[in-house]
Amino acid sequence: MNMSRPVFLLLGFASEYSLGGIARFLRDAGENVVEVDFSVTAMPNLGDTKIVLITSQHPARTGRIFRQGLGQSPSGNSYLSPMECLRLLNVCCSVFVPHDLEQPIIADEIGYLQLFDFYCSPYEFNPGLSLLCQPLYTGWAKYIDGNSDEFVHKNTVAANGVFFVNQVIDLMHRGGVPYLLEKYAVALKHEVPFKLPSWPGVSDIEITLEQAGAKVIPANTPSTQVIDHAAQVFSNAPGSVLSEAAYLGIPAHIVAPYASTLPPRPPRGRRKKPFDIKLLIQAIRSHLDRSNRP
Repeated sequence: MNMSRPVFLLLGFASEYSLGGIARFLRDAGENVVEVDFSVTAMPNLGDTKIVLITSQHPARTGRIFRQGLGQSPSGNSYLSPMECLRLLNVCCSVFVPHDLEQPIIADEIGYLQLFDFYCSPYEFNPGLSLLCQPLYTGWAKYIDGNSDEFVHKNTVAANGVFFVNQVIDLMHRGGVPYLLEKYAVALKHEVPFKLPSWPGVSDIEITLEQAGAKVIPANTPSTQVIDHAAQVFSNAPGSVLSEAAYLGIPAHIVAPYASTLPPRPPRGRRKKPFDIKLLIQAIRSHLDRSNRP
């Protein structure tokens, strides 16, 4: 690792980590990159290394609040919030990248944008945000040039669509797979593959779904990659994936419980621009140049 340059530290948790494409681009550009998905790994010891911190975490949730929300799951034991990372690390530039396209900034988190130097907005932004940090109209971080085109059941998704399971924690509490297949048997009937969010505990649901005869796309497959190739998108509840589908011009529907048929396939709409990684990198480099001036 070239320690004469800052380390790009990319942080998130499970499905709330939306920075894989950015990490790949930075590595290809020769930057020092460390990715931390707190659901599977802990923060490495970076000492006093200069850090460019890029996070897709909720900015207002401390580690303690986050761990309380996870309950007994050990997956969050190593979780550190952006506030904690900014306090503990030698951060020379900080960037917030939202992981939820339906609600990129939660209302009670707007004030926390002042923690960051830049906010990567998926939409053209409200000029008022510039009072807190510098907004960059980069587009959606998961829709980035160079993403892989291959994933399990790709051809079936292109023909039949994909069913995204939202509110998975509620699903677990209501009985898991039997509850899901009872209410949304229409997806199984029409051979629409299921896709769960990357979240602690979903692997057991995936196995049970497959044992019941369902096609399952692995949870760690990027959602935007799947949506981009789908005939249409179905879901059991509102969520970011429906907004992602709209962003890409893919028809999307919420399926009613116990529905007997799926909606017909309408034409595709117009897609928005891919993530502007060059705009982000130029902004970070300009910030570092200004910081290094005597």
